[in-house]
Amino acid sequence: MGMGGYLWLVNATSTTLKLTYQHSYQMNTWAFKNISAQSMERFYIEYNQTVVKSSDDAGEATFQLDGTSASFQLQVRYPYKSGECGLKVDWSGLKSAGRYAVFPPPPQGETIGELGWFHNGSLSLLIMEKAVKNTVSTVLPGSDSIVNENSTLPYPQTFLYEKWMDYYSDVLGKLTLTEMTLPGTHDAGTYNPKCGIGARWIRTQSLPLIQQLQFGIRVLDLRIGQISSGDYLIVHDIWRTSYTLAAALKEVTDFVDATDKEIVILDFHRFDKLGDKSYDYDKLKAQICSQLNGYILSVQNGQGKPLQEIWQTCGKKRVVVAWNTSNPDSYMWPGVNQRWYSHADSKTKLYNAIKKDMENPPTGLWASCSFMESSALHPPNKNASNTDPTITLWYFGGSAFCEKANIISADFFRKCSNVVQASIIGSLLKAGAK
Repeated sequence: MGMGGYLWLVNATSTTLKLTYQHSYQMNTWAFKNISAQSMERFYIEYNQTVVKSSDDAGEATFQLDGTSASFQLQVRYPYKSGECGLKVDWSGLKSAGRYAVFPPPPQGETIGELGWFHNGSLSLLIMEKAVKNTVSTVLPGSDSIVNENSTLPYPQTFLYEKWMDYYSDVLGKLTLTEMTLPGTHDAGTYNPKCGIGARWIRTQSLPLIQQLQFGIRVLDLRIGQISSGDYLIVHDIWRTSYTLAAALKEVTDFVDATDKEIVILDFHRFDKLGDKSYDYDKLKAQICSQLNGYILSVQNGQGKPLQEIWQTCGKKRVVVAWNTSNPDSYMWPGVNQRWYSHADSKTKLYNAIKKDMENPPTGLWASCSFMESSALHPPNKNASNTDPTITLWYFGGSAFCEKANIISADFFRKCSNVVQASIIGSLLKAGAK
């Protein structure tokens, strides 16, 4: 048997995707069919190529939007050429039809979008119709696949997550930040605690902030401690990490510099005095303002505004500073309302606590803390393993949780990697219904 994997074709339009042509050369499996409006189909694809056998496999499949002249073609090639992926989509047949948004989008000025290849995994092709209510659940790359939290996702999945707001901007632009479903990390800066003995209970994430952002996270829960020297560190309660605030903010601005439309929410949620001096909030605010100069999306320019307006007017000013204590500066947003589910030490208790919030969701930016309370016998990493993939199922596209959630806050989000996917799906469904 050759290398195989699945492809989801998601038709979020008002018309049938009609298969008008398909052909393959030396492919073991390459067979498609029509896809009804507002539905999706999963197709198995298998190359003749194996680990020990080289084969110049190829295939094409053309779909037309029934009743229109708009079309696109799925293409497969093997072996890979340098810098080239196996599955591609030629969107040139949709070039003049501005009513559709697609993934994968081709680079600006080109018509070919790359899907890549994920052996024994799942990729997706999505076409959405603007101004048409979307009722089909959406599947994103990797959703059928087990991904090791320390591994690098195969191209183009990392690329997708790094720029998902940009990819889906044509659809998401009508939403405000409080209408979005956003993936977030609890105690985001704790991947490298200084305390060796208690590290299992202090660490709630396995990646630095910039990699969290690259894998799709858009809300970072930050706890800021001030030590005797007056410097600021990322902490977990009184426990220190190796992260200085300066380093953390630099990673955020580096990420914003590398993207065009990604918006990052920094929730400055707790402030812990670690030395013998009073906590200096004014110095902290001055450092934030200085390091984020030119990057801050003020509450005046962002609150209640659709993303499209923010993108058009704010440039690199795409960092929200949410301040969860008194005396905020004028540009700061109110702190994220983190819904902390104390005593939720089982999946049943956690589910019931979240369900109660979803029945009457808070207003403003708010986070559903979707992780079980840790204990001496159940540190955060163990809890995260025990709840994956259950938490993702609660938020899957079309569910009540997906419809109501604003921020899904998770521990060790790569163990529950679909939290990012569930959030993107939730935002797409909300946009399609607006």
